[in-house]
Amino acid sequence: MIRRRIEAPAVALIVTAALDAGFDVFWLFSELVSNLTANLFHRGWFWHQRHLEFMGCFPFSPGMLLPVFGLLIDAVIIYGAVRMKNLSSYSWAVAAAVLALIPCLSSPCCAVGVPFGLWALLVLLDRDVRAAFVSPGAALPSAAPPAAAEPDPAEVPAAAPADADPPPAPPDSPEPPGPSPTSAE
Repeated sequence: MIRRRIEAPAVALIVTAALDAGFDVFWLFSELVSNLTANLFHRGWFWHQRHLEFMGCFPFSPGMLLPVFGLLIDAVIIYGAVRMKNLSSYSWAVAAAVLALIPCLSSPCCAVGVPFGLWALLVLLDRDVRAAFVSPGAALPSAAPPAAAEPDPAEVPAAAPADADPPPAPPDSPEPPGPSPTSAE
């Protein structure tokens, strides 16, 4: 039940962030092509070394920082949404939902991610959904058996000294194998 409630907003966040990542890649590529062609046509096909300036021949511009920052945010949203879908990290899921609420950085067309981020945040704030996440300090089940607890010293009988004789066997039990102390050799 909880997994079904959380799956739809998680997938919506993944799809929105993936669309925005595609938009950011297109933006980055068009900015790069624009800078290269502007330098080519502005400087001419054959430049002379003395006419080159650092920013004039550099294909990157400050306008490329926003799509790179958007790609980083999209990566965090996708990572957090996958963790949300797997119910493995509540904090990453909340971070993804909050980042999706930022218009113009988390979705194409500036506001597509806002309703999905709000939906995911409302689902995550539910007490039952929060309890379904694995907490970071909780021990996951493993194949190794749990360590035995130390017994209470009051319940443990005192150990016999090493040089003491073993207790006598009950009369109904057969003799233990091995040499008997009365046998002569």
